[in-house]
Amino acid sequence: MPLNRTIRWRPLASGGLEHLRLSDWGHVIKARGNLIGEDAGRQFALSYEINLTPDWTFETAVIQTDSGVMLILSRDRDGAWYQSSTGLPELAGCVDIDLSGSPFTNTLPVRRISDWVIGEPRRLEMAYIDLPDLGVRRDVQIYTRLSDTLFRYESGDGDFAAEIAFDPDGLVLDYPPLFTRS
Repeated sequence: MPLNRTIRWRPLASGGLEHLRLSDWGHVIKARGNLIGEDAGRQFALSYEINLTPDWTFETAVIQTDSGVMLILSRDRDGAWYQSSTGLPELAGCVDIDLSGSPFTNTLPVRRISDWVIGEPRRLEMAYIDLPDLGVRRDVQIYTRLSDTLFRYESGDGDFAAEIAFDPDGLVLDYPPLFTRS
């Protein structure tokens, strides 16, 4: 069944809000959102559109800040990454993106990977997008399924871990100490 939802999250440590409209068009899943946040005392706002294949594999993202800075990021079917038309070979092997101020992008690996085993950690290479600067870099993340709706997230360097609760559609409900559904 196609997934068409509107979701909102709020950060727990600072002011802000994310509003997401998720639309499954059969041949593409579109995530359109607006995010208002704060990073190290700097307030920012941005809009994004992320396109995914029907199996939740990342294809493209267009992100634009309120100051007009824009990032166009894409991954082709062969796994090559591009920023606008410039190749990003340093992202080879990455499949998903992680938009740093958004709990939505935690959904991508949870939905895309169909053979999760409870208690078995999965090491994933992500294209990590820093907010508000829109810098892109490789990031290692470890996800472990704890139950049907609960995953443990760990940063690859071991400096952060959290248990993330997901709803039955695989969308974040609660991500302490960072976000909660509004």
